Amino acid sequence: MVNQNPQPELYTANFNITASGGTIVDGTTFTREIYTGQNFNEEVRIYGLKIAILDGDAPTSKNLTFAESVAGVAEIINCSIQCATNIIPSQAFNVNDLLRTEEKVLKFSSPVLVTHRQPLAVNLEITQTGSGKVGLSNVCIKITLIAESYIRVE
Repeated sequence: MVNQNPQPELYTANFNITASGGTIVDGTTFTREIYTGQNFNEEVRIYGLKIAILDGDAPTSKNLTFAESVAGVAEIINCSIQCATNIIPSQAFNVNDLLRTEEKVLKFSSPVLVTHRQPLAVNLEITQTGSGKVGLSNVCIKITLIAESYIRVE
């Protein structure tokens, strides 16, 4: 239950990819479900997302730059948000394009609305790797959804 209306929220999906130089087939998809913990009279509005690619284990993990992620992780990583049966945006976007920006944030033109008991998931697809391998031994792709919880007044 929210304490203020609306209440800011951050939902994080961590994708731990530990190929250790092993083969990851192009087109490999990872999915993480996100539990919003909302009541029947609440809705969640997602306004954007933030991306980070980390190398190593916490607390010594290092935030990778665009050049390091392309060289060590993958050349093309597509991401999308799935709310119920809808994919948002309607086509997946390239995560590496976000790494080129200073903020590393994608802002949606209108919020994604998640109502009670609607499943929410983040999909990540590695569509092109250098020679089919992930070069780094321990990579975490962290996607944070920027949202707010809102109590509906009827």
